Amino acid sequence: AVEEVEEELEEIETEVEGEREELRIRFINRDGVIKELIIIYQ
Repeated sequence: AVEEVEEELEEIETEVEGEREELRIRFINRDGVIKELIIIYQ
């Protein structure tokens, strides 16, 4: 949702594993809950 844009970006890391690349984004929302978004490229 648009109001979640206020979330803080905590850590971005990229891993290369074989032919697969992972982008992991961890952030804390307004309620203090840590969320993680994982994007996998193949």
